Amino acid sequence: MPKKNRNQKKNDRVYVNNSIRSFKVRCINHDDENLGIMPKSKALSIAEEHGLDLVQVSKYREGDIPTCKILDYGKYKYELSKKERQQAKKRRDSAVKQKEIKLRPTTDVHDLKTKAKKVSEFVAEGCRVKVAVYFKGRELQHKHLGPAKLDEFLDLVTGDALKFGEPKFEGRVVSIMVEADGRSKERIVQRAS
Repeated sequence: MPKKNRNQKKNDRVYVNNSIRSFKVRCINHDDENLGIMPKSKALSIAEEHGLDLVQVSKYREGDIPTCKILDYGKYKYELSKKERQQAKKRRDSAVKQKEIKLRPTTDVHDLKTKAKKVSEFVAEGCRVKVAVYFKGRELQHKHLGPAKLDEFLDLVTGDALKFGEPKFEGRVVSIMVEADGRSKERIVQRAS
């Protein structure tokens, strides 16, 4: 009998051999032939004859007859974990990566040009970039410099098709999102006036 994993959800648990709760099961043999509905004990004896396990492959609802398959449980478990890893990899690969470029209200033009090149590289790689102007101490009295610094910075950013969001004030930070625009090849600028 397999060990129970505490982190595993109750609904995701796989029932094998005697841990199957139903007395009757819909049985499928190791050659994918439907053997029909039979008592669990008969299905277990068929599985033992072939040296395999009886594994519940469908969710069990009260009153339903679960579908069980005669197969090698270790191989089945490996196939499930392999499928989960592939799905997780697809999710990771399809997720848009986000980078952040930090500026200050006193950042000089040369530094802005260097960081603008980095933004262009990140966008070319397919990343979304958050450009943020951070304020400290007395600089908070001059928050109007934030959008002006962002405008100055965004004029330096080069690229075929870029899309800019609107500047957002979040406490001590003014930020804007920059990403590739898949709709057109022209530069689209959507900024607050």
